[in-house]
Amino acid sequence: MTLESRMDTDFQRRNRPGRTDRKSRQARQLHALGGRDLIAAIRENRPPLCSAHDGRIIVEMISADFESQRLGGQRVTFPLKTRANPLTLL
Repeated sequence: MTLESRMDTDFQRRNRPGRTDRKSRQARQLHALGGRDLIAAIRENRPPLCSAHDGRIIVEMISADFESQRLGGQRVTFPLKTRANPLTLL
């Protein structure tokens, strides 16, 4: 069984009707698309649609949101000065 077919089988198993709400199902579909693109990028020797650099920027933005919340709504600058996970500091 190929990795893609295992992903499809797992996706179908976890997304049976009545199993989850619509938003959770849509989020899983988007994650599966990213995984499929990554597999295709490796096979086709091309960069994936979302690179590791893109992912790092997204994590930094989300962390900044939590850091600002932790600091009472203060504006934060990039790169963040606090490198610890802001969720552990709340």
